[in-house]
Amino acid sequence: MDLSPALSRIEAEEVVDLALALGNIDSPTGAEGAAAEYVFDWLTEQGLSPRRHALVADRFSVSAAIEGRGGGYGLILNGHLDTTLRPDAVWSAKDPLDRLYRGARLEDDLIVGDGVVNDKGPVAACLVAAKAIHQSGIELPGDIIVTAVAGEIGREPVDEFEGTDYLSKDLGTRFMVTHGVVADFALVAEGTGFGIVWAEPSA
Repeated sequence: MDLSPALSRIEAEEVVDLALALGNIDSPTGAEGAAAEYVFDWLTEQGLSPRRHALVADRFSVSAAIEGRGGGYGLILNGHLDTTLRPDAVWSAKDPLDRLYRGARLEDDLIVGDGVVNDKGPVAACLVAAKAIHQSGIELPGDIIVTAVAGEIGREPVDEFEGTDYLSKDLGTRFMVTHGVVADFALVAEGTGFGIVWAEPSA
């Protein structure tokens, strides 16, 4: 299959801009809503029809499907929107308010920011890839589903840290799968030290 019509639509600058935009939306686990809203609006602008998946209304995940012609395998492109440190995570970092954790920026030809590494840079790449496939008009045998999820980083309720802000795995990918967002395979875009691995857990 000739994928060049889609590949020719992918521009590095668009991926960088989207990664920076997402990276500058502070969305630690428990506060993913603004980042999810941005992804939802971006997918809508690209002509896709995104859906919200919410166990908790202000901590929703987003999916958008590109339907194939049938007879082929379906593939999910999965990444998460929550970032490593909450602003009150004094038990995890010397200074959880350090701008390394709270935003993203360009330094020469590098994108710097903890949230871009884990995991908004990979999310941006998946989103741009889905846009390119959709707008190219390529009809794949199977469906492509792009997802951007909440609650990947484990912050389970304990002691005084209770409530829906501290839920994690139950409301991200797991919630979408149990509510019909399924495929034959999933590509989980997650930091693995620049290596491809066979299995990588997501939410």
